[in-house]
Amino acid sequence: MTDLQARPVLGIGVGVPGVIDPKRQIALHYPHIQGWENIPLGQRLAKRFKVDVFLENNIRSMALAELWFGQGRGLDSFVCLGIRTGIAAVLVVQRDVLHGRNNLSGEIGYCLCPVAPVQRSGERAGQIAWACDQLRPLEETASVPAILKTVGAALKSGRQSA
Repeated sequence: MTDLQARPVLGIGVGVPGVIDPKRQIALHYPHIQGWENIPLGQRLAKRFKVDVFLENNIRSMALAELWFGQGRGLDSFVCLGIRTGIAAVLVVQRDVLHGRNNLSGEIGYCLCPVAPVQRSGERAGQIAWACDQLRPLEETASVPAILKTVGAALKSGRQSA
């Protein structure tokens, strides 16, 4: 058989954004795609292609790719950080991807973080403190859409980019 000849599909692995249920093969929730709630994606693909389907979160899929083929080869443990529409971190420990309780390990985009550094009276020049009274989810501050929104607003107000 040459490389150009068809080979049978043995299984399908799908990296899915947001929260998933890997046992039931369901995409549970992703707030950035309208209607992306409780989608039986694994079942639909298995029925269509008549093979086993493995559903995994897209950032965990990226961490597995790094572990098997990329910068994680030869490492036992590392952290893989994905900053896109959302923000997630994957912990690989002893060559195992941690899923955590309810498959929510690494969903750090909703963790609260300070909005911006502020200079407070009485502090030495150049010393910066964080205004902890203004907390927002990390995704609203540091995701790709959040950064583009901040840059766009700054440019619209007449500020120049560096």
